[in-house]
Amino acid sequence: MKHRWSAGTKGRTIGTLGVVAIALVCAACAGLSGADAHEQAAAEKGHAPVRLDPEKLAGMGLEEYPAMSAEEVLEGGNKQRGDVFFVGDELAVGVWEADAATLAISDPLPYDEFVTVLSGTLILTDAQGTVTEYPTGESVVLPKGFTGTWKMLGNYREIYVIETAAFNRSGG
Repeated sequence: MKHRWSAGTKGRTIGTLGVVAIALVCAACAGLSGADAHEQAAAEKGHAPVRLDPEKLAGMGLEEYPAMSAEEVLEGGNKQRGDVFFVGDELAVGVWEADAATLAISDPLPYDEFVTVLSGTLILTDAQGTVTEYPTGESVVLPKGFTGTWKMLGNYREIYVIETAAFNRSGG
């Protein structure tokens, strides 16, 4: 995946999934990471489990992504890093890390996204002004159509699960 945030979409790289799909992905994960996962998924069509690399989940050895655009970053840093663990027929799974920042989600999200906060804190503020905080260890599903702000405190890192088609549209 080249980047998590894209000035062209003004939205997160996200996709359609359900709670059952999330459970299936988490239960199936136990093999390779990064480019190896892409190759394994293509070669074996998702029949072999894919381990989510614990070092990558801890933030070690993540690939630098292009900086987020100035129009997306309301305050804070613009650096982002990550890795893709798995891209299958239905779902894509990866880890994403970013500097502390507040990001604008001005265009409605075109997909659903599942996120578990691995490090730092996520504070989402919706268009109606409702503020919800997600500390390390908590999960959230952002529904299609969400607008507002995405504020990351500390060294923010997450695991995300998105629909493969959405991942591919984002340049994954």
